[in-house]
Amino acid sequence: NVDSILNDFDNRPFFGLFKDNYFVLGTALNEHPTEFNSDVKFQISFQQRLTRSVLPWHSHLFLSYSQKAMWNIFEESLPFHDLNFNPGIGLSKLLINKGKVVGKATVMLEHESNGRDGEASRSWNKISFAGSAYIDPRLMVHGKVWLPIIDGQQNKDMLKYSGIFQ
Repeated sequence: NVDSILNDFDNRPFFGLFKDNYFVLGTALNEHPTEFNSDVKFQISFQQRLTRSVLPWHSHLFLSYSQKAMWNIFEESLPFHDLNFNPGIGLSKLLINKGKVVGKATVMLEHESNGRDGEASRSWNKISFAGSAYIDPRLMVHGKVWLPIIDGQQNKDMLKYSGIFQ
């Protein structure tokens, strides 16, 4: 029954993972790692649910935060040469059919930035629409499209690099 599924969901932890979290070291094959051919890439991502499923259509509100970094650990001062920040706020609804959760629909307002200003800035906002369908307990299909809100003249070619869907 829908009420028992939503009750179970509402009683789960409000804090959890959002996107993939990873830490990867990359280097050239058959070469000794140096500051010119190697670095580390990592991402941390989490979400905090703000409400239970009490909003219209049994939806819930949440905040998300993701941060991706490229880190040159082989240079003497260990500099980060690229940082990307991606906070967001979203509204999500479980899709339930015949007493089972079959997916999830989400609408979000997201900001993505490298945290710099002026000529070095890469900043934009987007309204995204995402859907997930659970094929079986170990397989999920996910899709996401977004409407970009590009900030300023510096970032007018942002869509060449990010596209409008995943």
